[in-house]
Amino acid sequence: MQPMKVGFIGGGQMASALISGAVSSGFLSASDLVIVESSAVRRQWLAEQYPKIQVVDSVEALVKCQSIVLAVKPQVLRDIGGGLAKSLSGDRLWVSIAAGVNLAELHALLKSQRIIRVLPNTPAQ
Repeated sequence: MQPMKVGFIGGGQMASALISGAVSSGFLSASDLVIVESSAVRRQWLAEQYPKIQVVDSVEALVKCQSIVLAVKPQVLRDIGGGLAKSLSGDRLWVSIAAGVNLAELHALLKSQRIIRVLPNTPAQ
């Protein structure tokens, strides 16, 4: 069985907490993760913190990911959701941690039925 590739859209505090917990527990391997982050400063910080994780600024890097964690603010998710559905179509699992976006809205944005909505907190690491 091949390892699961997991992508994160957004590399803020919550994404970092989830990534740190998943990697340090052995649940996920750093080499199987991809982080898409729009801020150059944050990308640099993530690359220093997680040298084995691919940190990029383009969602095209997520094409081979079976699961994608949406770790952006609700307004950002609403802005990019339609584009994600077009760029990253296919049978993948979407996991949203955007607190203000309900499942119905996620289904409409992503054109997918494979969506999980979770509300973690930073001690999750």
